[in-house]
Amino acid sequence: MARTMQRLGLHWWSMNNSEAAYVSAEHRLDLAMGEADVAFRAGGELTGDTLVCLALPDIAWAVYGSAAYARRSGLPESIDGLTGHSIIAYAGPITGMPHIKSFMSMVPGCEKVGTSNNVPNMAGMIRAGVGLGLLPCLVGDLQTDLIRCFMPPAGLTTPWWIVTSREANNLRRVRDFMVFSADQLRPLRGALGGKLDPPQTRAMIEGL
Repeated sequence: MARTMQRLGLHWWSMNNSEAAYVSAEHRLDLAMGEADVAFRAGGELTGDTLVCLALPDIAWAVYGSAAYARRSGLPESIDGLTGHSIIAYAGPITGMPHIKSFMSMVPGCEKVGTSNNVPNMAGMIRAGVGLGLLPCLVGDLQTDLIRCFMPPAGLTTPWWIVTSREANNLRRVRDFMVFSADQLRPLRGALGGKLDPPQTRAMIEGL
């Protein structure tokens, strides 16, 4: 996900002969305090009345495993097939997100073999064969060494926005970048929603 956002930003700024800095952070930057001009935000709800936002396609999440795990334990073909499998659970603030709560309620019969407090670490643990885990489709599908077990279950989606502060929105370059980003990302609705096969998603993202 971060790589896609970085490529999108660099593409736009290069087209406009401008310089930009890309920041990836686990915490939310304070746009009102000028920590960034623009942010991509997913999950939960936008709060407060100081943000200007454009809605982007929802992000679907799916269950992924590694080839090593598949050789050892097989892979489930549905959410019901997860019973008896080893699951890596999320820990920390991310567990408060509705889709994470929903997923954990679907897998009471699974053995929890580890925890991760963020998506990149989760991808690494899945890749290492620790167990199966939940990832955004745009993250998991881009990893050639991860296997999506089945289509994203209903209810495991998060809303996504591009946001800025009211002050930054007065800058034409910020408004233009937000519109450009939304226009570029909306055609990726199928990839973001997990409706495409992973190879199709990779080809689509490479074409950005």
